[in-house]
Amino acid sequence: MVHATPRSKALALGLLLVAGALMLVTAAQPAHAQGGLLGQYYAWDPAAASPPDRTAIFQDSALKLTRIDAQVDFNWGNDAPDPAVPADRFCARWTGTVTPPATDDYTFYIASDDGSRLWVSDKPIDPANPGDPLIDNWKDQGETEAPADTTVSMTQGRQYYIMMEYYENGGGAVARLRWESASVTKQIIPTNNLTPAKPPYPVGNLVVTVTTASGAAAGATVALSGPEGRRATADAQGKVTFAYIKPGDYSVTAYIPGSLAPATATVTVAQDQSATVSLQLSKPVVLTPYPIGYDMDWVNSADAPTDYDVVVTNPAFDKASLPASGSQVKVGSVPFTFPPTDKGAMNVVSMALNTFLFSKAHYTGLHLLACSNGNQGGGPYQGNAILTYSDGTTGTVAISVANRTSAATANETQAIAAQMLDNTGAPAGDASINYQFIPVDATKELVSVSFTTQLGSDTTASPMLWAMTTESAETPEPLSTVSGVVKVDSSPVSGAIVRLGPLQKTTTSSGVYSFVVPAGNYTLG
Repeated sequence: MVHATPRSKALALGLLLVAGALMLVTAAQPAHAQGGLLGQYYAWDPAAASPPDRTAIFQDSALKLTRIDAQVDFNWGNDAPDPAVPADRFCARWTGTVTPPATDDYTFYIASDDGSRLWVSDKPIDPANPGDPLIDNWKDQGETEAPADTTVSMTQGRQYYIMMEYYENGGGAVARLRWESASVTKQIIPTNNLTPAKPPYPVGNLVVTVTTASGAAAGATVALSGPEGRRATADAQGKVTFAYIKPGDYSVTAYIPGSLAPATATVTVAQDQSATVSLQLSKPVVLTPYPIGYDMDWVNSADAPTDYDVVVTNPAFDKASLPASGSQVKVGSVPFTFPPTDKGAMNVVSMALNTFLFSKAHYTGLHLLACSNGNQGGGPYQGNAILTYSDGTTGTVAISVANRTSAATANETQAIAAQMLDNTGAPAGDASINYQFIPVDATKELVSVSFTTQLGSDTTASPMLWAMTTESAETPEPLSTVSGVVKVDSSPVSGAIVRLGPLQKTTTSSGVYSFVVPAGNYTLG
């Protein structure tokens, strides 16, 4: 029996746990004897109230990721724990056992942004009916640490059941689990003192090895599609392990963006088995700058400080700090054509609710240079890229675009460090344009990509595209630009809606519209 010694009164603990290419498949139980805790990550309804009802958000249908976390000591900032999990409106549950290094009375602490709860017991804990928590810190907040009101008497070497639940509403995301006693200084509970629970549902493992002609493909990206969507980076040996994934049929794709085209294999992951896939990358990709139809100006200069379309109270990018107008910019081996930056030139286009068409080719990916406006210093754009293929199917890739004044998100890297000027020409701080890669199913023909509106809590984030380069297995057919000026009585009309086939544009302040389309017949109206 666990003895809980209150600082003011006794607390009873005692609860019940409910269980719950070249390919090789072996009968091997996924390991769960390693240190750490079982982490289960879920998405919850963006329309739901916050703080959320725990019984409503920890649903099997909303489970996005299962993994072993060595410790609960996370500061995700504005990013997601994993590409499979949204950056906002996600929740996590950590379960397993904790083993004290000495017999003593222990005080537990949880810190979180936003809410968290903790249960500790000498009996298994039932997630469906866990009883009263040892610590209840379940509310919207910045990082706040909450101590237990009672100490827990624990015996050296004995395992005690532990469960921590956490939710993230919006903005920053932090989760930490600590303890202390007379013999243990206050600290994050170490990995060696934690043992993960067995997942309460069927799982399997998948190990992917990626090679090139010269050996291990360290840094290659490996993507899964099937019962779960996952993406990870190969280690120094070219390996990626997807542990605790749902059983079923998966498509496994590996690629090195900007270098080698994808290789794909299919595999069946069975319950309590480990499947192995080996993929070799050999075919170089074709990189082609995309001719964007720009319709906004985000650049000014000291001699023309009001020459931009950003909200007048927000600064613009200083032309002197950017690459030369029309020059080639490289991020690694990927070339981009930088947009025009001269006075009056358009140099960005909105991503949200916009569609980009592609000519015939087997594309393997899209390389982007982008940043978000939003509130000054605010959160990133969180949305989806919707890939539409010629067979009528679609694919969804979660993306995030950092605010231009903030650090790159987890799926971005800084490409261009720049400065800003306000509308008087005075310096207004640093800014960045970041790079990211969107994988494309190379077995199909890509027709278009469109981007959703903001899916997170920061509804003001406005992602803007500066440049795009396509990656394909062969040279794509050329694209055409259709442009013109809308006039009434010989005067340009600003804000007019122009449609060309499936595309729609709003004319600029000069009445200009511009579309980029593959060869074909279109109706303009």
